[in-house]
Amino acid sequence: MLKRILIIIAMFCALASYCPDSAHAQTVTVPFEFRANLIAVKINVNGISKIFVLDTGASKTVIEKKTAEALGLNVIGEAKVKLIGREVDALLVQVDSIGIDGLVRHDLQCGATNFDVGIKQMLGSDISGFLGFDFVSEFKVSIDYCDQMITFDRCNSVVDTTVCAGDSAIVPDFGIVRMPND
Repeated sequence: MLKRILIIIAMFCALASYCPDSAHAQTVTVPFEFRANLIAVKINVNGISKIFVLDTGASKTVIEKKTAEALGLNVIGEAKVKLIGREVDALLVQVDSIGIDGLVRHDLQCGATNFDVGIKQMLGSDISGFLGFDFVSEFKVSIDYCDQMITFDRCNSVVDTTVCAGDSAIVPDFGIVRMPND
């Protein structure tokens, strides 16, 4: 009997400790590309890879309406959302998960709206949405413009000071670690 209990405990411990590193991720660094001087990054929406533009001025993450329909997102209402500096009408959709290499936000309510032709021409037809403040606010975001890398670091508390070092500044929620002229 004791042998069985020890085997069960060993199996439980082995299973409990198995988890891909990305599932425990607290910090990830991913490449980005410029789209009309905006940052485009690959994210997962309900496990499906999509390209989104970082838009910290958007209060909510906004998904192109066709993408929301293709993902089968549930419409839960209507909303006005800010998108590239202007307010637009949108559907409010429920997203199970939005993540970047293991850093995941669950149960996010996002806007879903049609992107006009100008947005598609300016940013590319593969842009599926805009990653807004509702996602970004959970992380310290550091942008390395020189190497085109962006780091998301899950934060437990928000520090309200800016740290300056030479010509660079690190702002706790949205940091710049190197300036392009370095």
